[in-house]
Amino acid sequence: MARATSATNAPVLKIYAKDVSSEDISSAADTSSFTLVQTIPFTMSENYQLYEVDLSDYSGNTRLALVINQPSSSLYLDSLVVSAMPDCPDLYGFTVYPVSSTGVEFNVNTDNSGDHGWTVAYGQAESIDAFDPTSAETVTVYDAEELPYVIDGLNTGETYYFAAQHACDGAFTSPVALTIPATVTVPWYQNFDDAENMAEIIIDNNDAVNQWHHGTIVNNTVDEAGIPTSGGAMYISENNGTTNTYNTTSASTVYFSTIVEFDESLGYILTFDRNQAGQTTYDYTRVYLLDLDEELSSSTVPNVANAVTDILQTTNGVWVTDTVILDGSYYANTTKKLVFMWTNNTYTGTQPPAAIDNIRLEAQNCVAVNNLGLSVYDADGSVNVTVQFEDPNESGDYIIEYKASGDAAWTTLTNISDNPYTIEGLAYETIYDVRVQALCSEGSSIFNYASINTACMPLSPPWVETFESDVTSTPTCWGEGDGLLTATGTIQTSSLTTPSGWAYSDVAVGGITDGRMKLNVFGTATRDWLITPSIDLGDGSTVYQLAVDVMLKDYGASNDNDPDPAPDDRFGIFVSTDNGTTFSTANAIIFADGDEDTEHNYSDLGRTPTRVIYKLVDADDNPITGQVKFAFYGESTVTNGDNDLFIDNIEVSAWTECQAPYGVTVSNIGYNSANVSFVEAGEATEWEYVLVEEGGDMEMADAVAVYENPIELTGLDALTTYTIAVRSICSDGSISSWSMPVSFTTKCAPSELPWTEGFESITINNELPACMEATSLGNKVLTYTSAQSNYNRAARTGTNFASFKWSCNDYIFTPLFELTGGIEYTFAFWYITDGNNGWTTLEAKLCSGQTESDILSTIGTAITSPTNETYQQYVATFTPEEDGVYSIAIHCVAIVSPYYLSIDDLSLTEGGEVIEPEPCAEPTDLTVENITETTAELTWTAGGSESSWQVRLGEDGEAVDVTATSHTFTELTAGTQYTAYVRANCGESYSSWVSVAFTTASEGVVNPVVTTVAASNVRRRRRP
Repeated sequence: MARATSATNAPVLKIYAKDVSSEDISSAADTSSFTLVQTIPFTMSENYQLYEVDLSDYSGNTRLALVINQPSSSLYLDSLVVSAMPDCPDLYGFTVYPVSSTGVEFNVNTDNSGDHGWTVAYGQAESIDAFDPTSAETVTVYDAEELPYVIDGLNTGETYYFAAQHACDGAFTSPVALTIPATVTVPWYQNFDDAENMAEIIIDNNDAVNQWHHGTIVNNTVDEAGIPTSGGAMYISENNGTTNTYNTTSASTVYFSTIVEFDESLGYILTFDRNQAGQTTYDYTRVYLLDLDEELSSSTVPNVANAVTDILQTTNGVWVTDTVILDGSYYANTTKKLVFMWTNNTYTGTQPPAAIDNIRLEAQNCVAVNNLGLSVYDADGSVNVTVQFEDPNESGDYIIEYKASGDAAWTTLTNISDNPYTIEGLAYETIYDVRVQALCSEGSSIFNYASINTACMPLSPPWVETFESDVTSTPTCWGEGDGLLTATGTIQTSSLTTPSGWAYSDVAVGGITDGRMKLNVFGTATRDWLITPSIDLGDGSTVYQLAVDVMLKDYGASNDNDPDPAPDDRFGIFVSTDNGTTFSTANAIIFADGDEDTEHNYSDLGRTPTRVIYKLVDADDNPITGQVKFAFYGESTVTNGDNDLFIDNIEVSAWTECQAPYGVTVSNIGYNSANVSFVEAGEATEWEYVLVEEGGDMEMADAVAVYENPIELTGLDALTTYTIAVRSICSDGSISSWSMPVSFTTKCAPSELPWTEGFESITINNELPACMEATSLGNKVLTYTSAQSNYNRAARTGTNFASFKWSCNDYIFTPLFELTGGIEYTFAFWYITDGNNGWTTLEAKLCSGQTESDILSTIGTAITSPTNETYQQYVATFTPEEDGVYSIAIHCVAIVSPYYLSIDDLSLTEGGEVIEPEPCAEPTDLTVENITETTAELTWTAGGSESSWQVRLGEDGEAVDVTATSHTFTELTAGTQYTAYVRANCGESYSSWVSVAFTTASEGVVNPVVTTVAASNVRRRRRP
């Protein structure tokens, strides 16, 4: 006898036998010479079941072996007996389960049945003990091919008893009871609003604390006007249905289900409404379609193979509709148990648990195509993709759509009848998404999707890679690998393993912050290769060069320090003349210390870019030709130095003796000036630059001659993005190619006085008003668009404000101002603390710019150890010594123990006056009218003289700027409740948000009821 209770690993028992009349086996565990007699896959059951094995082929001394093929901690064996096979053996493995609302299906294990056949007795009785199989109605089956066998004509909702025997008048099995359930057919809809119309719903709550209940505590049913009704739903409750809450420390696995008789349709769609929180993969809902004989366990969840949804988690406090597409090839003409399960563990969780409403199961007679496959082939300059699929509908009419992955718009191909079909003229090195829809006489199917990465086309010089993105992510024609360069100096690419240590980085190195590729050179196993796509160098009529910037710094993203190179470390640039099959030091530049090549020392690399120029010729100075690949190799074999190696700005171009400058950087960026420095690759003392505004054509710009490095740019426009490139004028009069272009943006022009700032112009948290700067923004300096729930974090006026956070030593800088020497100015701001000790210093600083290095002096009297829990004002009167452009910084220092210090309402004026911000009045008389299924018009009255507003839909909706006192929301969902918000834009500040709730019309409603709710002040809730 045996029982198995876990569905996680359904165990399989294999029984082996061996005749040992003349020999024994050397080990009891050695079954290599045994013969498999029978395999028993166990079904899940809380009760022991009898299993028999036919040993009629064995006689004499026989050893048996019981082997667990699929282990499980829940398998139990007992009462192992070897006995003579009776003439009419006992029957075992008898199962019976419903297949319809009037029929059941029975099955037996045939291993020991011989040719006897089987008799099943069935009928009704007062109890299982009163059922007598010898006098009950019977059915006999003689051929195993007829199993499983269906008994029909039974009564829905009534209980029957069943027993079976071998048809040789053997002993009957113990009776089993089965109540013939109410089943549903397709289409089926259950909204749980009528408690008298739920006979098909079976609830299995076992003895759990958290149980499924039906009631009106929650529901998602609306009336014809779209107003929620008092209808019902299924929901989890810890208190017998009183509330939709659960005990988060009491484990439960509970179910409600119905039995579905599927028809012969090609497919089905299951939808249901759900609202829940729970806890990730611990407290959740899942839906299954199970065989009718599969038992539901209170301790383990059903087998995931039978799940038709993923784990269903939080819906963020709203009802959502889950949709499941069911393949008719699996479910047509079957009867299955549709099961909704809730499970939770004994740890924490978020309320509420699951609620389910509006279950709908419908047939689809135009189903998605399947086995969608894509293949790609080269088409001499472009790529063709062949689309092939199977169509259960046999419709012969399709829509095919495709796009590059990441694009929003699809290209649509209609009236497609060919299968397979070829899409022509696609690009190399691109991931394409393709989807196919079948068009049937009954309608159209849903789309089926597939993706493919097209081939890599050989590149032609000139070719540039500036690493604006990660070249190792999909799609890519780059390669990676791990493998130590052999002592012979040659490595086969096929011998490389993955992964590689090369990674994308945009950390600052020597003040340069653009993207590049990085390798951490450290330890005993750094041997990493980064390999380019194929480059076609042609027939040798042109000599080409490879150029690349190389940098080296101390390890870590948080620092920008000089490196400490180790003697075992090295870096190589390789050229593969067989298009990437092998790489050899015969065609390489190796940066290493202590070797014969004293020009390329690893220890000479640093944070300033080294421009490596590799003339692509062989040892005899002949041009390297044909398709090649380049590789960048980093190596460390000893744990000593720890550095990050970077490569950037790769360029393959025609060889020249007059090389372009490199390492172009822009510094000291002001509102009308900037300094541009670069590294001269040769010995030029004269250069030219071109400078264009964003979007300008550099090829059409006039070149400006310069004789100094750095270049001082003046007369720039404020808050404008420029792009600059530099080239060398060499001593022989030749001109280099242009350097890699570099873009920069000038600062804001000085603001006018008087100036006030209440942060009301920001629209998202941790954003600064235009032309302001801050250190550690988003970490130690924070801005908010609404009051927070603790530590006195709220605006003094309006809704927006800024805060300093514990452990800060940071600055908030005002915009720039043109101030006159000898004139008195007054700077002020308001501040409030959380009341905790630890705010060391709060002060204002006069600065010549907007960085910490620009600080000139403290203005006003620094505040030490503030603890005020109401807003107080800091006022600083100062007189600059000379005319100039200045900024003012608010500086805050704190230890780790306090939490937040907030500021609001900054001002700067000439003289001693302090300006108070004008309040921005809220809109009034909010009304929602002209409500349809998908649109609604919001109107309001201005609270003051303002002429601009912002509107949004929902608390987290995107704010939209408007200049009229009305706005129409579109693309709404029928029968759905919304909240509309509006606030006034007073230029320097915003009013508080005010709101009104409304519900869109339900589908089919011609004249929806207009609902107007009075406006109220709204503050955004703090998320837990």
